[in-house]
Amino acid sequence: MKIKKETKVQLKESEARYKSLVEKARIAILIDDKEGNLKYFNDRLCEIFGYEREELEGKTILTLVHPEDRETVIHLHRSRVSGNKVKSSYEFKGIKKDGTALFCEVDAVILREKKQVIGTCSYIRDITESKKDKIKLQDSLREKEVLLREVHHRVKNDMQVISSLLALQAANIEDEDIQEIFRESRGRIKTMAMVYEKLYGSEELSKVDFSKYIDSLAHYLFQSFGIDSEKVVLKKDVKEIFLDINTAIPLGLLLNELISNSLKHSFLDKEKGEVRVTLVKAGDEQLKLIVSDNGVGVKNKIDLNKPGSFGLQLVKMLTEQLHGDMKIESNKETSFIITFKELKYSSRL
Repeated sequence: MKIKKETKVQLKESEARYKSLVEKARIAILIDDKEGNLKYFNDRLCEIFGYEREELEGKTILTLVHPEDRETVIHLHRSRVSGNKVKSSYEFKGIKKDGTALFCEVDAVILREKKQVIGTCSYIRDITESKKDKIKLQDSLREKEVLLREVHHRVKNDMQVISSLLALQAANIEDEDIQEIFRESRGRIKTMAMVYEKLYGSEELSKVDFSKYIDSLAHYLFQSFGIDSEKVVLKKDVKEIFLDINTAIPLGLLLNELISNSLKHSFLDKEKGEVRVTLVKAGDEQLKLIVSDNGVGVKNKIDLNKPGSFGLQLVKMLTEQLHGDMKIESNKETSFIITFKELKYSSRL
């Protein structure tokens, strides 16, 4: 008998300590039955939602839930006590006694008695301040995205203005060689403008879908050189690849020079031909670009250390900018093979 009395005393002391811990907890705790009626709650719950204890007696969990989220919360509660598998942790919009909305995070577990579900126990945290900070951050990011998109748009427009000015200037020049220089310069400006055009229309404002960019660039160059696309075709072996703007611009310029070179010199005496562009991964952070054609080929061996034309000088310079290496193979076909490293974007904003 003495042992039983001691056991009862220990149990009461243990229950008292547990109840004290629950009441003093800085997290709201509530117990409800299968219908959602409040059966127990601690002082922290009253503090968060602005109620006196007696004001919540006989209420349901929906008293604490904002009308916008009541359907969701009651659905989750009913599904949980019915034995269905539902998420135990989720966020909901709550409402205080004075009508003020707040954001809450809840962890809910099933309560059983003799293997029968009798309700749930929920642990609720007020996350209003962190939620507001997150919303402010998201709003700030959206503002920056809008600003960056506008910057891309304006840069593209400015480049188009420069291109138009060059066209007007070239119209007053009779020397065909100088006109060709102006035309090539306009082409390079157009190549850069296309990058910003793709960025302006993309969801990710710092990366370019380079496969689609190659299509646009090739279409522009074929039209610019008056190439019959039924006679000379572009064959592309490029999987979906997104490149940082710091890589896309020099690589786009490099492609412009190589494709232009093929279209200008390789198919003068041929009725049909192909220009092929391959871009593949070549190891960690390494990419390999191959631009080849089956045109007339290179008459004289090209010394990459002493590139003669301005176009090849530019190709060499752009390859170095990409920290890459270039080699030229000229057998039945002429191939420019460039292995380079993708340049990573760094922001100082």
